[in-house]
Amino acid sequence: MQKKLIEQLSEYDNDKSLQGTSSQFRSYCTIRRDLRQAAAICDYTINLHNTIKSDSSAFSSMANDLFLVRAAVMHALILYSRWFKSTKGKPQLQASEYFVITSEEMQSHIAIIKLRDSYLAHNQTDILGGDRIWVELDNKGLFISSYSDWLEHMWLQEKNGLDMAMFRRLIGIVHDRIDAEILPKKQRQLDAHLIKILGKSA
Repeated sequence: MQKKLIEQLSEYDNDKSLQGTSSQFRSYCTIRRDLRQAAAICDYTINLHNTIKSDSSAFSSMANDLFLVRAAVMHALILYSRWFKSTKGKPQLQASEYFVITSEEMQSHIAIIKLRDSYLAHNQTDILGGDRIWVELDNKGLFISSYSDWLEHMWLQEKNGLDMAMFRRLIGIVHDRIDAEILPKKQRQLDAHLIKILGKSA
C-alpha cells in the first residue's frame, strides 16, 4: 500500500472537480478542528471560572497567568466567528443553517459576531475590561489629582451580550452538524470522484 498527498496525484492539476471537492473536504476538516479548539478553550475557561468562584484563594495563585486565558478566549472567538465571515475560496457558514431564526441561540450568535467585529476588527468594544479615570478631590470638592486603573472582565459576560456557557453551546451545535452530516457528505463526494478517476481497490 502507498499513500500520497492529493496534490501529488498526476490527475490533480488538470482536474478542477477534484480540486474543488478536495478543497471543500479540507476546509470542513479545518472548520471542525477550529471548533474543537474553541470548545476546549471554553471548557477550560468555564472550569477555571468555577474554580475561582468556589475558592477565592485560587485567583491569587493564577492572577499572573490570566493574560493567557484572555488571549485564549480571544482566539476561540476568532476560531468560531471567522467561518461565518466571507473568506475568498473557502466556505462561509450561514447561521440560518445551524440556528432557528427566532431562537436564543441565533440571537447569541448574532451578538458574538457583532462582538467580534466591534472588538477585533474595529476596536470599538473592550470585552476584557476597561480603563477607568478617577478624580481625587479634597473635602471642599477641589481638584487634587487624577489617575486611571484597569477594571478587568476575565470572561465574556452577559452584559456584553453572551456568556461562556452559551458560546460553548453555539460551538457545539455547529460542530455536531458539521461532524455528523456535512463533513461525511464532503468526503463521500471526494471519494466518489477519486474512484471515478483512479478506480476502486478490491
